[in-house]
Amino acid sequence: KGAQMSDRVKSLIKESKLSPEEILKVEEKKEQLRLKKLAKKKENKEAPAEEAAEAPAEEAAEEAAEAPAEEANEDSEKKEDK
Repeated sequence: KGAQMSDRVKSLIKESKLSPEEILKVEEKKEQLRLKKLAKKKENKEAPAEEAAEAPAEEAAEEAAEAPAEEANEDSEKKEDK
């Protein structure tokens, strides 16, 4: 078999055979992919932050709903004791 070319070497050889216009097209395509990935990462970072912010608000709402129910139970117990 002999020595094998690495992927980097293969890509450099392929790139050296491209015309300047083709090189620009490839670079633009890479830039678009990079921006797309960046936007996706940013979206993924924001989503858990929003969920974390919503969770305490939901818990507070649940506690607020439970508190009147508990107070009502305590009031009915006090009335029964009298």
